[in-house]
Amino acid sequence: MRISGPLAACAALAVVGAAVLDDYGVSSDETVQIHTAWTNWRYILGEGELRFDSAHDLYYGAAFELPVLLAGKTLDLDGVRGLYLVRHAATYLVFLVGAFFCALLARRLTGSASISLFALALFALQPRIYAHAFFNSKDVPALAMFAVCLFLAWRGFRRESAGAFLLCGVGAGVLTNLRIPAGLVFVASIAALRVLDLALAPGAAARRRALSTLGALAAGWAGSLYAVSPYLWADPGGAFADAVAALTHHPNWALGLFRGETVLSTSLPPEYFPVWFSVTAPPVLLAFGLAGAAFALGRGLARPGAALRNTRTRFALLCAACWAGPPLAAALLGANAYDGWRQMFFIHAPFCLLAALGLAALARRAAALGRASARAVIFAAGAGAASAAVSAALLHPHQQVYFNALVDRSTPDSLRDRWDIAYWGPTFRAALEHALAERPEGPVCVANLFGHTDRNIDILPRPDRERLTYGDANDGACDFAVGFPRERLYSNALGRRPPVAPAWSLKAYGGSILDLYRLDDLRGAHRRIRESAVSGAPILRGGGFDVYLDGGALVYVREACEAEDVAARFLLRVTPADAADLPEDRRTAGFEVLDFSFPHLSPVHRPGMRFDGGCLVAARLPDYRVRGVETGQFDESGRLWEAWAELAGAGGL
Repeated sequence: MRISGPLAACAALAVVGAAVLDDYGVSSDETVQIHTAWTNWRYILGEGELRFDSAHDLYYGAAFELPVLLAGKTLDLDGVRGLYLVRHAATYLVFLVGAFFCALLARRLTGSASISLFALALFALQPRIYAHAFFNSKDVPALAMFAVCLFLAWRGFRRESAGAFLLCGVGAGVLTNLRIPAGLVFVASIAALRVLDLALAPGAAARRRALSTLGALAAGWAGSLYAVSPYLWADPGGAFADAVAALTHHPNWALGLFRGETVLSTSLPPEYFPVWFSVTAPPVLLAFGLAGAAFALGRGLARPGAALRNTRTRFALLCAACWAGPPLAAALLGANAYDGWRQMFFIHAPFCLLAALGLAALARRAAALGRASARAVIFAAGAGAASAAVSAALLHPHQQVYFNALVDRSTPDSLRDRWDIAYWGPTFRAALEHALAERPEGPVCVANLFGHTDRNIDILPRPDRERLTYGDANDGACDFAVGFPRERLYSNALGRRPPVAPAWSLKAYGGSILDLYRLDDLRGAHRRIRESAVSGAPILRGGGFDVYLDGGALVYVREACEAEDVAARFLLRVTPADAADLPEDRRTAGFEVLDFSFPHLSPVHRPGMRFDGGCLVAARLPDYRVRGVETGQFDESGRLWEAWAELAGAGGL
């Protein structure tokens, strides 16, 4: 087994990773994962219980998180910043291990050293996954371990020994700890092939070998899963059943943007994962991966018996099943998901192997046509891999926003208006660095949005951390606020665009993926909104608010306003002039429910602030003609105030 080429490539990628390590921000789940590691560690030491705010956090990746936590504690590098950098370095190194084993297996499957490097390049230089390889300790270790497990399975089938399958099972147990669906898909696929071997065994010795290796696989899987999963130690069977249920039907819901439509994580369209995979994979990966899947399926259908007995062909079919099976199962089971397809990053490993097989098959057929045809195929593969690397370099350090040409990128905001983009928070680091550059001296306060600001402050060098603070955009003390694409999904506000131009924007594909606003500019814009609204008469009064109709929006103004005055949620029920304009599920009720909260987190996409001793909040009305509105405020105790106003068919924005 020649490993010099993949080793050299991974060493080069490690040098690149070391050079760019401190360019990446912090994702929203990293603090959760650190808490998971600490909770498990205290439980192991007998100093606490396995309790989490969200029960599903219990089941994520102690096999990776605990060693990284201990490494961070041992190195003790610059507090939390050091811990984040250790986490990012460890995640990236594990990612390179996965790339290395992917290349080794591609060499075994194709017999070609150059194709093995092609597979490594596709694995490591997928732009979107490359960025995640630093800040995503949930999905990237599972992807890497899936590649390792596929190699161990190949080794097991070639050696036909109980020891080899025991090792494969141990890997599968670690994989299951990292990402339960990935582990179950893998171990079930390998077990199914062993059962098939048992059924087709030509004699008693072959049957005994199939049974012993199947038992070794199961023992290795169960033993290692139990060893690295503290949540199983008290009640293995019951706890694992709870974990499977929790992670296949996530208890939390979230909104997402998919092809321009708002989708709920608990009711996704069946094409959700396939479409996300297709629009974020480099074209070279799609082309050769689909070719490899087609060749594998063609061989399997043409001669199924021979295909299942041939190790290379059955592995090609296994890779096809491990790539296509999980998204299909998710669609059939109605599994929950959000944040694009990151929960299924593990299917990237078998697809890279399919791409290697596709290149090998196309090269053989092209060679039969002549040397020029063979060179054309090799050139296309090399140029495609180089193009993926260039895309990653151009987007650095925000490769997670990569999309290919299958999506509309014709206008600056076509991506931002149609897809979840920059959803996980690492881009906030760039906004903080620009805020520091704009105010080169003295303290700088940036409003905290979804916790992204304080997390990304923590990874900055100490001089920057000492100048930066975070707070509430409405308390009058902060200097900047960040316009975050995902915030718009939760907004029932005055249009989709902020009322002022940003001070700075982070660009990708010609459009903005993140904006930094001066809060003084936003306060001035809100004063102008108030002046425009109060030039007319209020349409109703209640709870200390004067409510005006201005430009297709309801503008709530309170001249003397404290935080508790806007703590309660706002009631808004809109009755259309024509009931046919209502969503179908609301036509019986006769009104649309558009309740909203005061924008405590950020006033960028939700026009609403406390300023000059008062407060203002604007709520956008629907586009259809409105007969009347009922509005007010409510909390757990019930309605605090309510009022009704006739609007005589006013149209919304």
